[in-house]
Amino acid sequence: MRISIQKSPEINRFAALNRTSMFQEYIGSGANAFIAIVAVIVGFVAAMGYIDFLKIKRKEKEEEGQ
Repeated sequence: MRISIQKSPEINRFAALNRTSMFQEYIGSGANAFIAIVAVIVGFVAAMGYIDFLKIKRKEKEEEGQ
């Protein structure tokens, strides 16, 4: 006895979730480069702010000790 499984039409509703659409680019490569540049700049600014915070904290400790 052989049982055949028929595909339901409801499966086609989720065609956007298949594996091939996961790797499609919906924005251009220029936009990807722009996003990467902005992310690097934001990270750099955050790092500089943290370094400044540490310097100010160190100066305040030195002033309290004197």
